[in-house]
Amino acid sequence: MFLNKKSRKQESKDLPPTPPSSAEAEKRRSVGLESLPPSLSALPSLMRAASVRQPLSKGDDSREARPDNARSRHSMQDESISLQRLRHQLQTHAADMDKLKVEREKLASQHAKELATLEKVKDEIREREARKIGLLEKKHESELIAKEQQLKAKNAEFEKLATENYNSARWWQQECEEMKGKNLNLEDAVKETETKLKEATERNSKLAAELAEATHIHQLEIQGLNRAAQVEKGKLLERLRDLEARLGEREAAHAAQLKSQHQEYQLSLAGRNQVYEAAIRDAEVRHSGEMTAVQAQLGDRIAELEQELINKPDDFRLGLDGSLKTKYGSLKLTVETITSPWNLGARAAADKVELADETGFLERAGDGQWPFLLRAMVWARILDGFFSAPYGFGALGSGEGGSSLLGAYHALKRLLEGSEANPGPENFELLYRDKYANAWRSATFQSMLSAMETAAEQAGQEQTQVEDGKGPKPGISKVALDNRAKVRDEILGIVSFFCEGDVSDEIRDQVAAAVQQASELSMAFGAHRAKVCFGIPKFGDVVEIGAEFVDCQDGDLKRGKPETVELAVSPAMFMIGDGRNDLTTVVCLQHGEIYPVFQNE
Repeated sequence: MFLNKKSRKQESKDLPPTPPSSAEAEKRRSVGLESLPPSLSALPSLMRAASVRQPLSKGDDSREARPDNARSRHSMQDESISLQRLRHQLQTHAADMDKLKVEREKLASQHAKELATLEKVKDEIREREARKIGLLEKKHESELIAKEQQLKAKNAEFEKLATENYNSARWWQQECEEMKGKNLNLEDAVKETETKLKEATERNSKLAAELAEATHIHQLEIQGLNRAAQVEKGKLLERLRDLEARLGEREAAHAAQLKSQHQEYQLSLAGRNQVYEAAIRDAEVRHSGEMTAVQAQLGDRIAELEQELINKPDDFRLGLDGSLKTKYGSLKLTVETITSPWNLGARAAADKVELADETGFLERAGDGQWPFLLRAMVWARILDGFFSAPYGFGALGSGEGGSSLLGAYHALKRLLEGSEANPGPENFELLYRDKYANAWRSATFQSMLSAMETAAEQAGQEQTQVEDGKGPKPGISKVALDNRAKVRDEILGIVSFFCEGDVSDEIRDQVAAAVQQASELSMAFGAHRAKVCFGIPKFGDVVEIGAEFVDCQDGDLKRGKPETVELAVSPAMFMIGDGRNDLTTVVCLQHGEIYPVFQNE
């Protein structure tokens, strides 16, 4: 299913027209194999085997009964993957611990903010009470000033009356003098003057009594205002003390709550650490015991195989199906580690992520599904860099090395079929009908692996080492390493769209590991005598859950249910034939993952 969409048109030109029956076509659609290359469609045995998912040919003794060492290797490899998953869980646990630490710091920060808020409230209350006291004092002062002004006005009035009395007395004196001058009766004038003076004196006495009474009343009012101000001030001080006491109680409660939460966090952390440490110890003990037994079995089996090699001149190294599954499982786990939100850290801004989402997946599925988009984009670069052509022919990329590799196959095809043979770039129909040509393919990739190992030994470095400015001499090793460096830089460019800031060194190491694993897996595809390739659906294709693909979130919980593909998250791995007599039977070795459309509704 979905075996290489680039080869469909070219393969259809070379195969003889063998249209399937309506029943076979319906069965083919029901299992989702309508996207196989035309070369597969032309073989009835491939149609029948793909529709029912037949196992490998029973005539193959090597697949009917595997040696004990293969099962032991599988057990060891499965245990290795289990340890990798346990390390992954530990990383997740470390992330959980970091999250708890962040929550604790957040709580402490929140407590500090609340204390600051309480201090601010306390200061506001004090300021408000001080303003009230100031207003009362200002009111009291204004009232005192008003009373003093009233007293001054009355004093001015009394002084005015006294002045008038004095002027009146002077006038009477002048009148008396005039009367004397006019020979008037002096006695009458004196009496009248005395009477006027007496009236003025009485009036002055009355005004003095009124002034004394007003002064006394004013003093009483001042005393009353002072007492009221003291009472109000006492109430405000009492309220302030009450608020300070309540603030102290709240601070103590917050401190106790923070201490309790810290103790709970420490207990939870200690408990989790004990559980994980115990699990690690148990796994290490179990793995050590199993490794000892497996190594003993492998030693015996190696001795047997060495003896067989002495008797058999053929040095073919069989690529086991379990080894391919293990390598693919390790590659998937590394890609999941790269795209995990816990490992990437803070996510970039939404507008930056949207630049990488050319298909509009996040708009349809929701912004929270971005890890699946990133995983699909990383897999797309891996497939383009190492699996652009099937059966190992894309291992060196699409540049000069890949062209040379495909050119060797085309030369063989022209040699076998004549100059009129179709020179199409992805016409692999010959490998479906000529087992010797298929064996040539496997031997060619074994020779490439041997050349890369020899070059690595001569250069004094590992075969898969990728360093800027360093590497093997010109040849296949340099071509392979240059292609890996190119794919690595492309993946880092994709990851940078989803990270806020620079990509961490840990993620860079994981990307380099994924590129190395993908390159080795593509070479293993080519060296395997059976034809091994990846298949991936397109947007809108309908697949059956559990057949070749599973839900990226729910797995195969909905096994047998057809789902429409919204996003192809990871590819499925297929094996065609057994590399000997069977060249067409299709078997799905590992499921791929999809994001179905129904999750968006």
